[in-house]
Amino acid sequence: TLLAWFQQSLDTVQRLRSFYQLQDARKTALEVARSINPAQKARGEVPLGTLELTWEAVPVGEERVQAGYPAGIGRYRLQLYSTTLSVFRSGDATPWFVEKLTLIGHRMDGAPSTGFAGG
Repeated sequence: TLLAWFQQSLDTVQRLRSFYQLQDARKTALEVARSINPAQKARGEVPLGTLELTWEAVPVGEERVQAGYPAGIGRYRLQLYSTTLSVFRSGDATPWFVEKLTLIGHRMDGAPSTGFAGG
């Protein structure tokens, strides 16, 4: 009975360790995703130590002009992108996990118009 309890405890620790490794990798992937501008680079890859993150982004809807503050239009054009992040472990051909995100892509469109006289 004691041996079975000990084995069960080891199995639980291993499952928890795997769970926390996965959550840590997901957190890292999402942090990297924050720096991706899909309007500039719709697909790419980034090495992350023993992991590799790849992404592919597809535009969703129509591009929009950024609203200026306090009035007028801004200098960026914005568009939503459906983005698939895939994270691979070293040497693996299939992804460890895949995340689907919606990211905002932006590109500069020139000088802003404030809507005020002279601007």
